[in-house]
Amino acid sequence: MASKTDFTPDEWTTLRTAPALVGGAMMAASPDGFLTSIREAFSMGSSSFSTLKSFENVTLLKEIMTDKDKLVDDMKAKLGTEGDAAARRAKLHAEAIAGVKQAVAILVQKGTPEDVKAYRAWIGAVAEGVANAASSGGFLGFGGEKVSEAEKTFLGEVTAAMG
Repeated sequence: MASKTDFTPDEWTTLRTAPALVGGAMMAASPDGFLTSIREAFSMGSSSFSTLKSFENVTLLKEIMTDKDKLVDDMKAKLGTEGDAAARRAKLHAEAIAGVKQAVAILVQKGTPEDVKAYRAWIGAVAEGVANAASSGGFLGFGGEKVSEAEKTFLGEVTAAMG
């Protein structure tokens, strides 16, 4: 099993930020109201903990999930703060897909097959959890569709990026 010491600082940052980028990009794929955002954000955390329970023997996941120092700063450095909302959503989308590809490639090279399997499961759980957390296009949580077309498209892109 791989651990933090097996990776360069840049590789570790990629491994740490990719799941959060995926969750954020999924939330941005079909932006709805405040309550939907809260449900989706909560889903990111619960999806992560569920994955951790399923792969409790994978030390790498525990290390990544507990290493939250400067995560927000690392995300800001990747995404910047410039541009209008549409430009920031597009950049988040692109960075999420690139981050997943890079993270999986790093793990294939330096991790064990179990590390790769667990990481892919985590990314998938975050993406699916956020997509399914709340209906899109409804009013006050009523109506709308469970997973929007934009979320379905992004989910397919994430799945393809995981290899």
